[in-house]
Amino acid sequence: EASAVLLLISLGVLVAVRLLEARGRAWKSTTR
Repeated sequence: EASAVLLLISLGVLVAVRLLEARGRAWKSTTR
């Protein structure tokens, strides 16, 4: 179960990073 939890956490982190990157790009494009 511990490994499954770690996998879920790692996936969540990857998704959060991608969302932040997409949001940052959109924010930069809107500011420009």
